[in-house]
Amino acid sequence: MSTTDVRRGGAAPGPAPLPVDAMAEPGSAAGRLALPQFPFLGLLSEGARRELAGFAPATAPPCKPLLERGDAVDGAFLVVGGSLRIFYLTPEGREATLYRVEPGGTCILALTATFNRSSYPAWVESGEEGCTFVVVPNPAFRRLFDGEPAFREFIFGVLSGRVFELMLALEAAGSGCGCSTGPGCSGSAPATGSPDRAAPLPEERDRPAVATGPGGAPPPRW
Repeated sequence: MSTTDVRRGGAAPGPAPLPVDAMAEPGSAAGRLALPQFPFLGLLSEGARRELAGFAPATAPPCKPLLERGDAVDGAFLVVGGSLRIFYLTPEGREATLYRVEPGGTCILALTATFNRSSYPAWVESGEEGCTFVVVPNPAFRRLFDGEPAFREFIFGVLSGRVFELMLALEAAGSGCGCSTGPGCSGSAPATGSPDRAAPLPEERDRPAVATGPGGAPPPRW
């Protein structure tokens, strides 16, 4: 979670492990995890389903900063509505989108930071339509990962899917064709309306420069 808003409110600075009420308003029961978006729910034990059902959703308004580089992350974001935009800052102060998380997905950088007990390496804001999400705290996340094969398969599926998308994006960038169709690419851009989940190059846009990391150092370029 971004510490910016907390500090503006006069609280002591310093990262905290995902106090959801500080970054977004609690959502309604309609925003809770649902089987159509997360099919693995139907394969969990009764206890695991009850535990996940107990985590209330949070709703963020459009384009609200949620995480900054260096923040502590202590759990997983499961998106149930809207989207999250994950981005980094170039040395010139431009935002470059790494990927977006849509309903039924989760943020892989938050997962890796939780697994490694490391700080978050990028920035996150809610999408242009806002975002509704459920945070699964680290203790519950690890219990589910260790004890629920369906949940573990979901996490591995998310991680492997992002790796595959990255490979396609790198291949498209290297070929200079501007598409992400993978092996056998014809060299033409995707047809209008065709699925193109992996953008061939990061999306960049101008934003007022913000702190780029400890000591003002620019973030690494992925």
